[in-house]
This record gives sequence, structure tokens and C-alpha cells, in this order.
Amino acid sequence: MDWLAKQKIYSILIIVLIVINIMILALLWFDKPKPPEQFRQKPGDMNMFLQKELALSDEQEKGFEKLRQTLFDSTEKINQELRDQKRQLQMEAFSDNPDQSKVDSVVSQIASLQKQLEEQMFNHFSELKKVLNKEQLIKFSKLLDREKRPGDGNFKPDKGKNQPPPPDGFLPPEH
Repeated sequence: MDWLAKQKIYSILIIVLIVINIMILALLWFDKPKPPEQFRQKPGDMNMFLQKELALSDEQEKGFEKLRQTLFDSTEKINQELRDQKRQLQMEAFSDNPDQSKVDSVVSQIASLQKQLEEQMFNHFSELKKVLNKEQLIKFSKLLDREKRPGDGNFKPDKGKNQPPPPDGFLPPEH
């Protein structure tokens, strides 16, 4: 085989490999796997979820949405300031000579901002309580119960409650 024939074969081979790569990339790009249904919920769907779970009336739904929007509007500035303060604290931690008085000041500011956020959340939930009836309030508090929610470092399983029986031949776990 002479040099020209080899070059021609190599060129054709390279072109074929490039076409195959482009086709695979296009396939991966356009046929991306979709996330599971539970992760596809959009933030705006929270209203629909709560309306369905709590059986909210139209008036309650409007009140709920108004209170949520008020909370988001009022906490947006605080959250931004909190992020800025945490960034300052991080920068100070990585500086050559951290200034302890500056660190104390920033930590104090972070604590103050966090206190404001918690107060606003408390006020928000106090206002929500006025929108919901007794039955809805019970359901809502169960939805917010963090001790029962897996995936959140505070999950505490019900010791023995709602657990399937052990398979035959095994002793139940001791508590």
C-alpha cells in the first residue's frame, strides 16, 4: 500500500469517527434522561401542592399566596445581606492575619440577621394560622414537622411504629 492510499484511508476513518462522535453527542444532548417526578416539581407548584393537601378555598389560597409573597419580599434583602456577611467571614478566615475584632463584628451581624429572619418566619406562620381552619392547621403543621422528614439531619424514625415485621427466623431489633 502506498503512502497516498494510506492517507486516504486515514482521512476517511477520521471523518467517520467525527461523524459518529457528533451523532453520539447529539443523542446525549437531545435525549437527556428526565429527573424523577418528585424532583420535577417547580417552586410555583408549591401553591398547588398546598391547595391540594390542605383543601384550601379560593379565598384561603389568595391569602396564602399573598402572605408567602410578602415573606419572600421581606426576606430577600436579609438573605442577600446574610450571604454577603458570610462571604466576608470566609474571606477573613483565609486572610494572612485574620482580625478577631472584625470576625466578632461579622459574626454578630450574622446573628442579628438570622434573628430577623426567624422573627419574620414566626410572624409569617402566625399570619398563616389566621388563614387556615383548625383541621387545615393540623395538616399544615404535620407537613412542616421536621423531626419526621427524612433527608434532613433531624430525622428521627418512629421506634417500631409503622415498620414492617422482621422476616421469619429473625429477631426484631431491640430498642
